[in-house]
Amino acid sequence: MRIKYILIPVATLGCGKTTVARILTTLYPKRWAQVQNDDIAIDKSVKGKGQKPKELVSRSLDMILGSENYDVVIIDKNNHMNRERDQLLKDIDEYLSVESIKQSLKNIQVKIILLNFITFELNENKENKDKLFQSPSKRVVD
Repeated sequence: MRIKYILIPVATLGCGKTTVARILTTLYPKRWAQVQNDDIAIDKSVKGKGQKPKELVSRSLDMILGSENYDVVIIDKNNHMNRERDQLLKDIDEYLSVESIKQSLKNIQVKIILLNFITFELNENKENKDKLFQSPSKRVVD
């Protein structure tokens, strides 16, 4: 059975999610892919919320399930809030439960890995933790 991975960074704006994703996809261009939330346009003619996360998930899973090459896809999206991660996981589950997709998963196992961008040392030291959150905030504001 072939294992394919979905990597979901858990991090705030400006902390390096896209940079890390670009580095990894550059190091492993034939095996790793990145789908960036910022590259997905919203169809204004479609009413209701949730089209952007669904499109993000469908592009990501189409990429790894529809290709013999890619084993890993990084879903590059701001996911620091629980509701954002819950929505992504719900959309992934919904996508994988479609009957035609289930058929293509017979020899593939999909694993989801959440990547936390805060190190252990920063959690232990309040001063470093404060600096961590001030730095991306300043870059975003600037």
